[in-house]
Amino acid sequence: MSSRCFDQDAVNHPDALVGDITSLSHELKRLDTAILRRYSQIQSLRQIHRQKTRRLTRRLHDLWKHRKHYRCAVQVAIETRRSQQHPPPPSPADPATILPFELLTEVFLYAAAGEGSSAYDELEVAQSTPWLLSYVSSLWRQVAISSPGIWSNLVVDESDDKLAHWTEGRLELLDVFLERSKAHPLHVTHMAGFDTEIFFQSLQPRASQIYSLELSMLESAENALALHELASTELSALHTLCLTVEGPLSHSSRRLQDNRTFPPTPPTGRLFKHSKHLSEVSLYGVSLSAFPLPLEQVTTYHGDVVTSEDFILLFETATKLRCANLTLYARVVHDRDMIYHSSLERLSILSDYNCFQYIRLPKLRSFLVQTRFPMEERHRWDRFLCDSPELETLAIDIHDIDGACSDDILWTVEGCTSVLTTLSVRVTSRQSEYLYNALNYDGVSCAAPNLLKLYICDETYTYPADIIRREIQVTAFSENRLVPMVLSRTRAVEGGVERLRSLALNAPYSYTSESLKKTFQELLDLRKEGLDVVIHQGYNRTMVMDDNYGLQWI
Repeated sequence: MSSRCFDQDAVNHPDALVGDITSLSHELKRLDTAILRRYSQIQSLRQIHRQKTRRLTRRLHDLWKHRKHYRCAVQVAIETRRSQQHPPPPSPADPATILPFELLTEVFLYAAAGEGSSAYDELEVAQSTPWLLSYVSSLWRQVAISSPGIWSNLVVDESDDKLAHWTEGRLELLDVFLERSKAHPLHVTHMAGFDTEIFFQSLQPRASQIYSLELSMLESAENALALHELASTELSALHTLCLTVEGPLSHSSRRLQDNRTFPPTPPTGRLFKHSKHLSEVSLYGVSLSAFPLPLEQVTTYHGDVVTSEDFILLFETATKLRCANLTLYARVVHDRDMIYHSSLERLSILSDYNCFQYIRLPKLRSFLVQTRFPMEERHRWDRFLCDSPELETLAIDIHDIDGACSDDILWTVEGCTSVLTTLSVRVTSRQSEYLYNALNYDGVSCAAPNLLKLYICDETYTYPADIIRREIQVTAFSENRLVPMVLSRTRAVEGGVERLRSLALNAPYSYTSESLKKTFQELLDLRKEGLDVVIHQGYNRTMVMDDNYGLQWI
């Protein structure tokens, strides 16, 4: 009805309808223009907002990145403000500056004498303890220079310098070092190359201060002459002398036996004749006959015995000798009377020759004999040991793989005195039977009744083929041999027989079978009864003598 009316009006009034349409069109254009204007304004505002957002984001990032710096700056400002209001108390002084002069001196002496302090060349300033101490501060320098004790240990190493360049600066350092030692006793160690003359000449003005002299030099005529010149000076305070001569064949016994001309004997005869206090001497690579010393005043000797004459000379001349550690390179031949030495208390000798049928040592307390190879001749220890009634420590460390010297073990044990407290032997399975029978306490008697420490090394060698075939040899530590003897010396011991306190076993070559493991376990169980048991397996150990007349494996 209404649609029909609208169409009818449009038919009746066409001009009015055109005017309405025109006005509507203008209104729409105006609205479009307004919308476009508003849209452009919104875009402009959005762009401005984005720019401000980016700027703020970058600023926040910079602030976050430098937050620590700003925090420190604020903290410094706060501390500065507080310090201005409340000044801090004065800081304590450096402890090294408030130590008494005497105490600081003792610290320096301890540092200079510490382990490893003498391992470097004292003329190498960057490694020498005295020089380093004097460079810390002016106070330390004053203390170091005024402490002659830290300048008393002079070590000079020229072993790597074949030309022995003694530059002017190095000589000046040597003179300053010696000057700062003042009148303190000197301990000199010199490891030289081919030329030692310059160093010895520098020592001559201080010869009367030298207390110990350790020299290691190559075999040359120049070194021999320089040594003669030094030995002729007034070394009145010399107490300890150690000389090692090295050559192309320094460890060859043939070279040692032929080397009787180093050094050539000076016209005056004896060397170090002015050293009235010389008592400790060590000579390696040189013959005693070619290096005449005042042996009558020597109490301790370590070194090589090159010839038979050297061996006889040492025991006949060094009448005050109390301790000797010898390496014998020649067979001893003596067609005169027996040599009795009434002062020697401690003797350690490495030799493949029997040399004890010519000497008797009635005051001997500690005796160690070793061999480098299985012996070619048998030792008879019974007479030698019987003439040493004060023997307390005995170590027979000789190699006898074939067990040919079984009787020697029996003679050794039977020859032990009643005062023997420490015994060390190296035995095979066959020799061990003699040893255990002699040491076994049967309720009445036994060898070495006062034995406290027993060391046994088993020489039995088990071959790999025997292990594969399961043909294991009987070792020296078999259960039916060793354990009964140990039990007899640790349980119900009476009648003047001391109880065994320490047992050390070494099995370097034998296969650890089940029976051997059982034996070791039985012995280890004796620790509960107070027996100190130590067992070493798989590697050989060397017996050495300590400073207290005792023994230890290393």
